Amino acid sequence: MNKKERIKKLALIMLILISLQVISQESKPIYLNTSEYVLASKILGEDRKYIVSLPPSYENSQTDYPMAILLDGDYHVYSASTTVEVMSKEGQIPELVIVAVETKENRTRDMTPTKSLIGYDGKDNSKWLKDSGGGTRFLDFLEKELLPEVRESYRIKNYTVFVGHSLGGLLGAEAYLENREFNSYIAIDPSFWWDDNYISKKIDTTLIKKIDKSKRFYFSGANSYGTTNGMIANMRNGHELFYATLRNNGVPYTNVEFQLFEEEDHNSAPLISLYYGLKYIFKDYVLEDAASKNIEELTGHYNALSKSLGASFLPPENVVNMVAWSNFNRGEREKAYEFFNLNIHNYPTSPTAHAMLGYAYNNAGNKAEAIKCFEKALSVDPNPNFALEQTLNDLKDE
Repeated sequence: MNKKERIKKLALIMLILISLQVISQESKPIYLNTSEYVLASKILGEDRKYIVSLPPSYENSQTDYPMAILLDGDYHVYSASTTVEVMSKEGQIPELVIVAVETKENRTRDMTPTKSLIGYDGKDNSKWLKDSGGGTRFLDFLEKELLPEVRESYRIKNYTVFVGHSLGGLLGAEAYLENREFNSYIAIDPSFWWDDNYISKKIDTTLIKKIDKSKRFYFSGANSYGTTNGMIANMRNGHELFYATLRNNGVPYTNVEFQLFEEEDHNSAPLISLYYGLKYIFKDYVLEDAASKNIEELTGHYNALSKSLGASFLPPENVVNMVAWSNFNRGEREKAYEFFNLNIHNYPTSPTAHAMLGYAYNNAGNKAEAIKCFEKALSVDPNPNFALEQTLNDLKDE
């Protein structure tokens, strides 16, 4: 098959995949490992929809997961879930349960902390701002109704990331200054211009002492400083004022980060901002040069991370496997077995944890121990694993 034929074949495969995706989109509106719910809110006096997106390991695990509350969730859930899955598989961040809250119908009401009729252009916008000022009530709904319901239904650890875009980012800043229940914040191109820079003035007046300075706050900006459009100028001025006011009032620079994406606009900023925001929030998650660490250094790193973030974070299974195989391939097999067993201790229902130790024993010629590990891996796996079954049968036949 020549190059031109290979390209044509690849194009045909892509066309088929896209067609299948369209069919699935038409028949089922929720993708990935997601479920949609409706919560009858007494605080808001109405039903609110939300989507829960679970990480790939959830069904085969007994561990608890940190959670991300994602505003405008019906719009952002698919890109956010994919971003989190890729980053967690690469070991950059922990796996997250994403709770995506639909906000489109009452967006302006729910995401504005004060009543105001003045838009970003400085003009009266009574028509679309007449219901503004419901932010406090919406935060109460998130804290007192949504979070408890999700925690009752899923295995959630005591660590929650608040993610909001535009007015949602403004509401995140309000929650941060009010020291709400959330542990960290990602505010994407937030509307800090709101109500004559209300959010920055709030820092200067009544609530600076309420800020938990150990919490991490990341926010981004879009478009270039060179653009003179009134909206962009107001957005930039609000961002700079908020950042400077936080820093001037003693918030450590290590726990607040502002990042400008000059080549992005307000609508393209969410994807790249979520990526860099999560990297910042979990900046201590990655253990540099992990393959050279001993087991005490590795566990010590994640114990320190847990203390810093205020929630328990186990060493990631994929990272430990990598370190284990690095030791094994260097001929340090006893050290390798320690790391494999660490995964089994931390993730006892993970088929991969048991299978990896089995492969190590098999490669070392210890077939009896390999058989035990493979049998355990198959027993804890709810899904059929024909390849591992065949490997086990071959070992037994020998």
